[in-house]
Amino acid sequence: MRNKIVPAISASFLVASAASASTGTLNFVTARQSTSGAGSISLGPVNGRAGAATLNSSAGGAASIWGTATGGYGMPGSGNAGVGGWAGGNGGLLSDITGINFDWYRASGGLAGGFRVAMYVYSPVAQGDISGFLQFDLMAQLPGQAGGQWEGSGNVLAGPTGAAWYSADYGGSQYAGYKTWADIQTALAGWSVYEIGIINDAGYSVAIDGLSVSYVPAPGAIALLGIAGLGASRRRR
Repeated sequence: MRNKIVPAISASFLVASAASASTGTLNFVTARQSTSGAGSISLGPVNGRAGAATLNSSAGGAASIWGTATGGYGMPGSGNAGVGGWAGGNGGLLSDITGINFDWYRASGGLAGGFRVAMYVYSPVAQGDISGFLQFDLMAQLPGQAGGQWEGSGNVLAGPTGAAWYSADYGGSQYAGYKTWADIQTALAGWSVYEIGIINDAGYSVAIDGLSVSYVPAPGAIALLGIAGLGASRRRR
């Protein structure tokens, strides 16, 4: 049988197609759960949401739930081996991320400090073994919820000045104080993100649903996709 002839596709079309944003939503069933002290996590119905995850720190301790950038949210790999080489298989480029959204529910309404989105990030190999956490405290961004109803977070990364701080894990602190997402992209240029999750050590119970990450592949990666697509179409002729 003769090979099917595939019409040539222009590089500009391929690049434009690949440039569209994608969104990956974390599957709580397969996500990594972490608790300490009396903190606990339960999966199941909450106020009409069948697949919610409840992070409970009411009795002390902490509860958090995480997904890897590539496995949990479906981002393209960054190609950066990361700290000691261990993070490379699941890390995506920090610069690709454009949004983080989720729905949340607290029976008594409102949020206080200690409930936050976090990212475990690491430097390019050339910078050495450097990694840490970006932490977005949501008390200022998600205030005033009426009790007993679900609320949407909006894009966590679009928060006001003072949205996120950096806490070191390996190596020194990479910046002081709080920064906006745009400033973080400058301070941590070329860095990768390994895991993205939500931490609750605020001393109460919060349910979450639909934790998602939006991302757009970097221009270099998009161009490579276009070239690869053209090559494949020519070989099939």
